[in-house]
Amino acid sequence: MDLTEQVLKKKGLRSDALWTHPLIFTTPLRRIPLFFDVRSLLLSQYWPRTRLNRLANDRLDTLLQEAKLLPLWQKQLQTYEREKGDPVDQLQLLPISSKSTYAGREDSEFTSVDELKRSHQDFTSGSTGRPFGYYFGWRSELRCFAFCERTFYAVGHGLRHDVISMRARHRIGFIFYRHVMFYLAASADIQYRLAELLATLRVRTHPVILYGYTSWIVELAKQVRKGVSVPSVFALVATGEGIGARDRQMIEDVFQAPFYTTYATRELGWLGFECEKKRMHVNEEWAYLEIVDAQGRRLPDGQEGRIVVTTFDNTVMPFIRYDIGDRGSIDVDACSCGRTLRTITFSGRQSDVIDLGDGHTLSLLDISPLFDAYWDAVHQYQIVQTAPLDFTLRIIPGPSFNDRREALQNRIRRSLHPNARLQWETVDRIEPAKSGKALYYIKAF
Repeated sequence: MDLTEQVLKKKGLRSDALWTHPLIFTTPLRRIPLFFDVRSLLLSQYWPRTRLNRLANDRLDTLLQEAKLLPLWQKQLQTYEREKGDPVDQLQLLPISSKSTYAGREDSEFTSVDELKRSHQDFTSGSTGRPFGYYFGWRSELRCFAFCERTFYAVGHGLRHDVISMRARHRIGFIFYRHVMFYLAASADIQYRLAELLATLRVRTHPVILYGYTSWIVELAKQVRKGVSVPSVFALVATGEGIGARDRQMIEDVFQAPFYTTYATRELGWLGFECEKKRMHVNEEWAYLEIVDAQGRRLPDGQEGRIVVTTFDNTVMPFIRYDIGDRGSIDVDACSCGRTLRTITFSGRQSDVIDLGDGHTLSLLDISPLFDAYWDAVHQYQIVQTAPLDFTLRIIPGPSFNDRREALQNRIRRSLHPNARLQWETVDRIEPAKSGKALYYIKAF
């Protein structure tokens, strides 16, 4: 076992027992394991597939052995033994979990009580706006820092750049050697704090990477498109929300810089990053992703299904075969960037699928381009579905709304359903989810 593999498996001097000790973890000394973690991840992303598969099995085995000690997982894992086969193969015998798996249970059922004192308690509201409490251990945070670093190394073409992070609140596991936090409550706040944000960009002495929720970067691009002068930006990186081809192109045209996305959630950490070829690579050293059907059966590469995730490092509160509400497929072909990490193609969030009844569904991503095309008529929107074919279109109107309303309404009805009933509601503000993300769609029945 070479040094890179020892570090990734947290063996020897990279032991978590050493580096998450309070006398070390709460000091700048934690940058020492961060250095080794980043170095190792920059190498492992080019490993042969056989070596990456072996690492996944080894890391998964360690996780499942520790999870067997927790009441929530004891019964389900009582027959698990490494000798019975690869952990990856045995994993698919376990049931799918979700937020509801943990709801209503005592913390002692699904957390390692001994590790709670070395963990953070946090919550995520997701696209539903409903909070979900969870614990994120110091072990996870320390390794999560390194995946954050690798993400920005990929975007920065192997060089370090200043990162300006637009966020509603601090995120566990986010660190970069040169980064500035620019706090916003929601995308609507950008127009009021635009001058302050631009001033923050101008004082940076190194090339800047701008990072934030997708809807926030889209809103910033719309403000800039109105004629605002913006300092040079090296790249833009978005997280938390999907994006259509029209918005992606608009952002790159406005800033004259490449746009990338990442795959991450608050409770699971950094799951993937987009490379220079604009393909989403899975952080396989951090988590094992499966694509499953409605019954939880694993699907072969290339087939679309639900994405379920098992993370390796958060032993204080293991997430095993955890359904995060996304749909996608593992790509069959390798990426031309040279990285051997698997790549994934997203189909959207399950919560963003509009059910029109009689087995007919429509992705929100099929509707959003219509509003994008009428950006001067609608500054911000939210679709509230009150019955299978009844919709309230809550909007912040633009100057040309009255002139273009009928044309937009006809296009939306054609996309939704010929018998769809649409009602407009103009407002001054559309409340985001508690996380700060834009809430584009609400099912209200």
